[in-house]
Amino acid sequence: MNEEEQADIKPKDPYRTEKTAFLISLIKARQKQHLSQADLARKLNMQQSAISRIESGKGNPSLKTLLAIAQALNSNLVVE
Repeated sequence: MNEEEQADIKPKDPYRTEKTAFLISLIKARQKQHLSQADLARKLNMQQSAISRIESGKGNPSLKTLLAIAQALNSNLVVE
């Protein structure tokens, strides 16, 4: 493999892997509480579509929103 071909190979994005793991944890925590997206949205005075965007990784929630979600799910938000 020449240098040009090596430059085209992009390393795995660790942020993407961590984001995926976080989203899976979020969905599992909601399901553990037997809540639908609509149920969680009602608890947070949000739209169901906002929860859907967050869980799908398309949203960009604020820290305040993430903390509110964690509290509604009786969970902790841990940043490492």
